[in-house]
Amino acid sequence: MATYHEPMYLSDVLLVEVARGWTTQNVKVKTDTALAIGTVLYQVSGQEYLTAEPTDYNAVAGVLADNVGASDSVQTSLAIVRGAVVATENLVFPTDANDERKKQSIGALNKLGIATQGEILPITHEDDEDSV
Repeated sequence: MATYHEPMYLSDVLLVEVARGWTTQNVKVKTDTALAIGTVLYQVSGQEYLTAEPTDYNAVAGVLADNVGASDSVQTSLAIVRGAVVATENLVFPTDANDERKKQSIGALNKLGIATQGEILPITHEDDEDSV
């Protein structure tokens, strides 16, 4: 049987915004794969566009607030760039990002004025295995 995955909505990621129109802004994004709402965006050194594939996990520029399709060209999209609280568990990080890199990115988001709420890592207890 096929599994249905409910699409991500902005309200799943953006929990609080300081002021509508100030928290988000249009940004230029370049990607060869489709990106979902909640994708963490990074600055590219020497470029005017943002990407989801960073070389520096401290170069966070914001969180994607709209879906972006794959394209060879630079696209304009909406991103959360300041004054917000976002749901940590709904952020989308690069596939190669380990827990340390995710924490680096979250720290950089906090410096932008984007606070995170929720756990980045699942909380497990040693006795959880015995309780099943």
